[in-house]
Amino acid sequence: MCDILQGLLMVSSEDSWSVSNSMTREQIGRFFVFALMWSVGALLELDGRSKLESYLREHKFDLDLPDCKENETIFEYVVDKVTRQTVSLTCIYIMIEWLVICSLL
Repeated sequence: MCDILQGLLMVSSEDSWSVSNSMTREQIGRFFVFALMWSVGALLELDGRSKLESYLREHKFDLDLPDCKENETIFEYVVDKVTRQTVSLTCIYIMIEWLVICSLL
């Protein structure tokens, strides 16, 4: 989990890497949730992932969990490294399809 989180928080500047000082607590929290779910959750089957997500939501930890739509789980969300906002993969897939269609026109 620490390697995933470190990779998400690092920014490049003049041939070196460092943790961004401009991130807010909430933004770092979004990356923490993503790293937690994809390090621990990656080892679980779908049922186990659902239980992990339910556990985190029911115990009211101070985590910025994404507001999932119906039939979505936290695993359908990523954190945009530019805006540092949680984004649904569905939106990303739609944008990619739109870009492909536009490039074919």
